[in-house]
Parts: sequence; structure tokens; C-alpha cells
Amino acid sequence: GEALLSINGRPEIVHVHEKPEGRVLVTTSGLEIEVELADPSAAHLEGRMGAAGADARIELRSPMHGTVVQIPVAEGATVEEEAPLVVLEAMKMQNALTSPARAVVRRILVEQGQTVEGDALLVELERVE
Repeated sequence: GEALLSINGRPEIVHVHEKPEGRVLVTTSGLEIEVELADPSAAHLEGRMGAAGADARIELRSPMHGTVVQIPVAEGATVEEEAPLVVLEAMKMQNALTSPARAVVRRILVEQGQTVEGDALLVELERVE
């Protein structure tokens, strides 16, 4: 999936890939960094990176405080992995938050123009094969 991180005080979109044993690979600007999570269960990887395990439910959460500027999907739609679900503006940058897996959009919990806090639940999805 994608995440928005502050790196040296600048917002940057990074690609995040789960690895075994509570590790993730973060890729940005041509750099790859493997990170070990101190407490993988506290990171809520199931929803943010699409690893729902036995549960097909996926939660898309806001990576930071921002304003919803576009919602290019509708409830009930089937979306492919990496399909944009919500466009969030933060620090004068627009960031497309994408689906971590092929899924059905079950609920959209925000609307265009709404301001959201970091970690706010934006969209609920259900993984499909």
C-alpha cells in the first residue's frame, strides 16, 4: 500500500510492503528501507496494508490530518488493487489513497470537503478473490 510520511519535515508518499516477522519494506525516491516494527499488532497492518488474514474486511484509514478532495468510487463497486479510493489533501499536496487489494467497497464514511484527522476511518472494504 501507500502511506504519507514526514521525512526530514517534508511530506513524502512511500510504498509499504509487508515482510515476514513484523517487518516492512518502505520504498521512496529510489531508496528501499527494511523496517522492523516494535509491536506489529499495534500497527494495525491488517487494514492498512491489506493483510486481512482469515477476515476479508479491510479498513482504509487516513495517514494524516487533511481534507477529502475527491472520492472516485461508490459503495458497492468492485475495485482492483491500487485503485484510488480517496484523494486527500494535506500540506498543499494531493495524495491518492488506494485499495490494498481487489475488494468491494462496503461503506464510505467521509464526503468531499470533509476534514479528517490522522487514523480516521475513511472506507470499509471487503476483499474478493
